[in-house]
Amino acid sequence: MAPVFIIGGGPSLNGFDWNRLKGEITIGINRAVDKIDPSIWLSMDGQFTSWARNGWAGEAARNREKLNCLPIYYSHTGVDVYGYVRADGGNHKWGYLLHEQLARCNNSGLASLQIACCLTDGPIYLLGIDMIGENGRQAWWHDGYRRVQDDTCYTKFIKRFEKYAPTINRSHRVINLNPDSGLRCFPFDRIENIPQRRRPIVVSFYTKGTAYEAEARRMVRSVHLHGLEHDVREVPNQGSWLANTAHKPQYLRTMLDIHAGRDILWIDADGEMRHYPVLFDDFTADIGVCYVDWPQYGRNRGPELLSGTIYLKNNRRVRDLVDEWARRIERKPQWDQRVLQEIIPERQGLKVIDLPDTYTQIFDTMKNAGEPVILHHQASRRLKKEVGV
Repeated sequence: MAPVFIIGGGPSLNGFDWNRLKGEITIGINRAVDKIDPSIWLSMDGQFTSWARNGWAGEAARNREKLNCLPIYYSHTGVDVYGYVRADGGNHKWGYLLHEQLARCNNSGLASLQIACCLTDGPIYLLGIDMIGENGRQAWWHDGYRRVQDDTCYTKFIKRFEKYAPTINRSHRVINLNPDSGLRCFPFDRIENIPQRRRPIVVSFYTKGTAYEAEARRMVRSVHLHGLEHDVREVPNQGSWLANTAHKPQYLRTMLDIHAGRDILWIDADGEMRHYPVLFDDFTADIGVCYVDWPQYGRNRGPELLSGTIYLKNNRRVRDLVDEWARRIERKPQWDQRVLQEIIPERQGLKVIDLPDTYTQIFDTMKNAGEPVILHHQASRRLKKEVGV
């Protein structure tokens, strides 16, 4: 499973290279949004959320509607500030994203760690969880807050971490990336020693001035939650739904050039990433597409390539394939996935992986495929008239 990075406020992050966290699953605490749009933005400080609403906690927090992160207020009282987690003595379950019991805690670092344990079986890295003050007061890498406590609060926080650390260490690998931290109940390392994986960049487009923009917004947020970078753009309406789909190979060719050296993961604008796509972490083929066997879903049709999710290795074989795909559609406009299904068998030496159905799962006709990794909502059934049939 993918690692999760928890970003605290400790001064050890002064001068940190925030680009290091691109493409990672991150939980950012409070003012972490000054530097990064995390996968999850967490606070359990009611005062902070009030400051954020009133513009007293930095520009990013004030303009939070522009962020792609999932904002969470981890609450003892159940007050819903963004979308909230209640932790009533560890007995309440958070049902939106996770289905795990969460214990009552007294600091955002421990709240974030509990959520990270629910998100991944992989390693969890702590950044800026320093638990050390300066001159007897709390200390941060940012401008701080309107109210500053004395640093004895860290003693209370550390004790609560130590209470749960034995249980957490039995099931998860938690690594503190500040060896000088006052929190000593997890092993230490440095971020320079953590392997950095290059994941694909998710690309897509939506038709300008249509409801597809809202579909794309949901897709982007779902991808962002799972730590993947994205490049999703609006394009002019080509005059019909068929013409808009026919634009796909041309757009993909442009993206392969723009993101040279990066593999491409295409997801239709009406797709939604429900689970981390672990299959793409070590993808060795040139292209990955789903060939659905319709009879298993009760439909009397032969195998069909679905182009809602496509993995493209950024190499010459794939660029040549996409060029031919675009040429054939230009000569005879038709449904993009049918043309791709014709071309792939013709390309000698092209290594193809048939993606699991759950990676291109249509929400209603493929219900029994399993738990969806990437779900497709088939917005065209609702929106074709907006773009021209």
